[in-house]
Amino acid sequence: MSRWWIVLRLSLNRLTKADYGSGTSSDTITDYDKYEVDISYDANGNISALTRENSSGGILDAFTYVYSGNRLSSLSGSSSYGYDGNGNTTYDGKRGIGVGYFEEIDLPGHYARVISSQKKRII
Repeated sequence: MSRWWIVLRLSLNRLTKADYGSGTSSDTITDYDKYEVDISYDANGNISALTRENSSGGILDAFTYVYSGNRLSSLSGSSSYGYDGNGNTTYDGKRGIGVGYFEEIDLPGHYARVISSQKKRII
């Protein structure tokens, strides 16, 4: 019976590479490179790049992360991210989603998605 196996590689206790393969046991992985993930970090430990490849080496995803004050400000050419005074994400430009929080408990209270260039929202 074939099973899926994951081989993880760490550097400074951070995941830097994950290889997914199949075989009957972890000692007999026959189809090793089904899927691969590579991760890079900046000096503060934030993810700076993440790449996912399929079994033929084709790029599925290639993300570059940009930070401002240790907060994510953009991701692979997406729009910016917005934050409130407590550091909660208030706008996700990649998805065009605004997030509102309950002030008393600092948890998400509602979401709104921007659906047009005129910024019409569905709440």
